[in-house]
Amino acid sequence: MLCSSSDTLEELVASRIVQAIGGPDGLVGQVAGAIGVAILSVVHQQVGDYYLARGYGEAAAEHLALLYSFSISAALLVPAVVPALFISNRRAQQPTPATTKIP
Repeated sequence: MLCSSSDTLEELVASRIVQAIGGPDGLVGQVAGAIGVAILSVVHQQVGDYYLARGYGEAAAEHLALLYSFSISAALLVPAVVPALFISNRRAQQPTPATTKIP
């Protein structure tokens, strides 16, 4: 990124921090994804142990644990997709500075 004479170091650092934190590929998205995977793996392990303790075979317990984990992730994904579709449409309809007409 090239600096112009009007850019200050603080503005450049602040813009880099915003780029790193924001967006789905940013820090917040990475941390949220890691927490989600950790929680679902614990759920998977607990459900598998539950079915093994009830006398199910190892393959059946693994199948039921995967089914339960994927069902939870689908149940969390569906309500999150609906608002995301509306947010992306709203942002796409906003004019960009290059297309804004000056009166």
